[in-house]
Order: sequence, then C-alpha cells, then structure tokens
Amino acid sequence: KSRSGVSPTELLPAHSGAVSGLTVGASNRTLATVGLDGMLRTWNFRQQKLTGELAVGSPVSRMARQPNSALLAAACDDLAIRVFDVEAMVRVRVFEGHTDRVTDLVVSEDCRWLLSASMDGTLRVWDIPASATLQVMRLGGPVTAVTLSPAMDLLATAHAGQRGIFLWSNQRMFGFGAEVVPSTVPVDVRLPAVGREGADLEGPPPPDDDGASSSGDDMDSDDDQTHLRLQSAALAEADSTGETAAAAAEAAYEVRGGGGAPQPLAPRLATLSALPRTQWHNLVHLDAIRERSRPQQPPKKPEAAPFFLPTVAGLEGRPVFDMETGQPAESQSRVLAGATSVGLQGSPFTRTLAACADGGDWTSFTALLRSMSPAAVDSELRSMQLLEGAEPGEVARLGHLLDYLDSEVILGASFEFLQALLRATLRVHGDSIMQYDGLRRKAVQIETHLRKSWTRIDSLVERVRCMVGVLGSAQM
Repeated sequence: KSRSGVSPTELLPAHSGAVSGLTVGASNRTLATVGLDGMLRTWNFRQQKLTGELAVGSPVSRMARQPNSALLAAACDDLAIRVFDVEAMVRVRVFEGHTDRVTDLVVSEDCRWLLSASMDGTLRVWDIPASATLQVMRLGGPVTAVTLSPAMDLLATAHAGQRGIFLWSNQRMFGFGAEVVPSTVPVDVRLPAVGREGADLEGPPPPDDDGASSSGDDMDSDDDQTHLRLQSAALAEADSTGETAAAAAEAAYEVRGGGGAPQPLAPRLATLSALPRTQWHNLVHLDAIRERSRPQQPPKKPEAAPFFLPTVAGLEGRPVFDMETGQPAESQSRVLAGATSVGLQGSPFTRTLAACADGGDWTSFTALLRSMSPAAVDSELRSMQLLEGAEPGEVARLGHLLDYLDSEVILGASFEFLQALLRATLRVHGDSIMQYDGLRRKAVQIETHLRKSWTRIDSLVERVRCMVGVLGSAQM
C-alpha cells in the first residue's frame, strides 16, 4: 500500500488516455495534469481528490507552467498553444503559428513571455499579456528542447541531429532592445560554428568518393542545400547595414601600423596603450602637478656664488680674462641657436605630424608621442596655439592633430592614452577650434566617433558584468 493507506488497485485513472504532462505549484498543494484525452485536471495533494477539470479542445502533447503563478501553457495536437489559469480554470490565451508538432514549452520567470520550440525548425517567442507574437526565429532544423534562465538573459536550445547545447543571449538585455520589433516574419538565425572558422553545424554532409551524398536521399540533400543558400543570402542582406557602419573601423584596422602601441585583436575592439599610468595620467593633471610642485618661497640669492670665466694662458700670477666679444658661430649659445632653428623649421613634433598627415600613416607620430614625457607633450600642444591673425599653415597644423585623434579613435588603439591626449588638446585649443569652421567640423566628427566607441565599450563591459553575475550565482 501507499503512504496514504490506499492500495494501487483501488486508485482510479486520472485520464482516459495517456498522461502527457504534469506540474506542481510552488506551495506543493495542487497538481495539474494533462492527457491525450484532451482534458486538464487539477488535484489536491493532501485529500487526493479532483478539484477541477476543463476540456482543452484537443489532445495535449506538451505542457509548461511557471510554479509561482497560475498560468499553464499546453501544446495541442492541432498545433495551437493554449494558456490556462489553473486557479480559475479558464482559458486566457490561444497562440497559433507553428506548422509542425511543438516539442517544448517554457514560461519566463515574470510570466510575460512564452517560448515554444517545434519540429518546423522555428523558435517562437509569444507576448502573453499582449497576446501577440514577439519574434520568430528559424534555426534551420528541428528544435527538440528549449529552456530559459531565471534571469531571462540566456536561452538554451537542443536540435535534432546535433550533440551540442546552443546558448543564445537576450537582445533586450545584452544588446539594443529597441531593435527587437514584434513581427510574425521568421528571422533566419545561423547556428554557432565550431571547429574550423566559418564552418556551420547546419550544413550538407560531405560527398562520398563516388560523388554521391552520404545522406542517401538526393531530394533531401538538394532541399537542404537550397535552404542553406537562401539562408546565407538572407544573412548577407541583413549584415549589409552592419558592414556599412563598421567600414571605417575595419579599414583602419587593415592599415594599422606599429609605433610601439598594442593593436586591437579584431576590428571594433579597443586596447590599452601598455604605457606607465603616470605617462597619460600626468598629462591630464599636469596643471595640478605644477601647482603642487611650485615652491612656497622665492629662491634666495646666495651670499657668495662662484662663477668661471675663460682665461688667457700666461706666466703672470694674476689671471687675465678673455673679454673678446667676437666669438665663432660654434661657440654661440646653443639655446638661442636651437630657438632659431625651431622657429624656422619647426620642432620634431610638428615636422613628424605634417609628414604623417601627408603620407596618411600615423605610425611615426604615435611612436614619437609614446617616447615623450607628459610635460614635453603639453609644451608642444601649447606651442601650437593659434593667436589672432594666425596663418593658414598654423590652422592646418592643428587640423592635422585633430585628424590624428579621429583616426586613432576609429582604430581603438591606446584607448586611455588617446583620451588623455584628447582632453589636453581640447583644454589648450578649445577656443581656437570654435573659431574656425574647418576645425569645428573635425571636432564634431571626433565626437561622433567617440560616442560610438564609448557606447561599444559600455556594451562590452555590460555583457561581461552580466556574464560574471550569471556565473557567480550559478550553483556548481
């Protein structure tokens, strides 16, 4: 006998046909069952009595329920999915759209979404409150099982003929939710590739030595290949818009140079400069460092300071100083000579900047910046200040610097050093940039690319944060 004292021979059958599904509420008080007889019944655990029944309208092959709610979804043989309230014993929703048998159902944690997998190769997401189809994904093959994580951020699917479990990220949490538009039009989704790069798990079998397909059915093989070609064409058309948006980043990645800076591993990625933190951090806070390092008291003149003057060789005890003013050019002040040279030819900073701008390759200028101290970079930036009535060449030189900043923002290399250099440039030349239309347009372009870069970085960090949260909360 059972624990209740009732013999199994005395128990009555719950359904007139096979029981196809059962589920228990969160309080462990009620049991809901469905069967091939097309009936939905609820039972009381303690009293072992039938508490309610409702005719579904068609044999039920699969069911799903969220334990913390009264909603129960049943997949029927007529390919419709019916949603019931098992407490009130009423039908609340009917979803239709699958063209083959429904293999699995899952209700989201907040009871807003219902996900259904089918042998027709589609995974459908239904909006329960709106009674509408949110999205239809065509996965290329029969979907045998599906489940959704409690946080609704990851989806796992299993497919006929595949040994792996496929994980999908929720676009509303990891991407741009506004891009998900409710639609009944199927969206072709490529299964993740394993093995060699670009090899899909869904693909035609390799031919035998005699050239025949190993599937044994030429008609099915042709249909699969036709479907794959149509799927590839649809994916190429869908990716065309993304290629246009990422064209600048990929082009910059292809022509990337060395310059000592680590390069991104792939287009649209960002890398750090691998420079000491003080080299880019001090560039941002150089004014504060100078203010803090300023002496509190002015220097005092020493009482007796030795100094040396050249003397003329002789036998007299008293030294004879050489007071001649005519000195060769080689003995003149190197400071004055250097200043004259810089004023006529420009510093290595400006010469390298102009040469790289003419050649379209900023590798040498990047290497020069990495070798300079923060004080030297700040000095060069201040030497490029535009005064009233500046010549066109001086304006063009500042434009070259903005072009360099824009190209590096698109490339994504030396991210933190570039942000510090951009801040220092705007601090010194902000007023001048606003006065010239050409420079202002370049600054607006940098702002546009920088906003996209920050948005991309923020999205990647958010994905990592969500994944760490999922793994941290997982029970191993």
